[in-house]
Amino acid sequence: MVPLLRARLVRSASCAGVAALATTGLLAVAACSARETTAADGPTASTAPTSSTSASPATAPATTAAPSTTPGTAAPSPADDEAAVLAAYQGFWDTWLQANDPPNPDHPGLARYYAGPALEKARAEITKNRQSGLLLRRPASSSFGFQTPSIEINGASAILTTCLVDDGLVVLQSSGAIVDSTVVNSDIEAHLTRSTDGWKVSENRFLEKRSGSSCP
Repeated sequence: MVPLLRARLVRSASCAGVAALATTGLLAVAACSARETTAADGPTASTAPTSSTSASPATAPATTAAPSTTPGTAAPSPADDEAAVLAAYQGFWDTWLQANDPPNPDHPGLARYYAGPALEKARAEITKNRQSGLLLRRPASSSFGFQTPSIEINGASAILTTCLVDDGLVVLQSSGAIVDSTVVNSDIEAHLTRSTDGWKVSENRFLEKRSGSSCP
């Protein structure tokens, strides 16, 4: 098998119609919807400064302005955070598929949804695919999908675990010939970090890979 990333389409109870391709150490997918929130989101308050006027004994007492507050932005709920993590993971796989058909290591989505080691590895793999004349894409009738993921969030870090079924194709760009059509299922652990423009995948680990289209 050509050592390339392959993509998959993610399906779950709340995440339908997701697509992507997976590979050795990275994987491509599309997951569900929702928008990102930043670590800076949280309650804020602005208090007006207090002012006073001094007076001589013969004048009326000074008056002090009462402080006023402006309601701040409510902190995101755990459900909102989980939805944002899922949306970022969907963006991660959407971008992987788009950036490999045809291969483009400068695809703008890479900087948006990838970070750290994941970004470096993705660009290296996409560059290798371009030099080799290879594309990554789903078959016409794809059985790609992943189980409803487990998400753990701790401040600005999140871990998403799931099982993915990968039936993506590796295609020769010059002729359209299929180079690899192996179907596998894999246990995956994705690490995400929250940045100023949303959640990003910093690592996408394959814990165990098996042949076949059924997760255990």
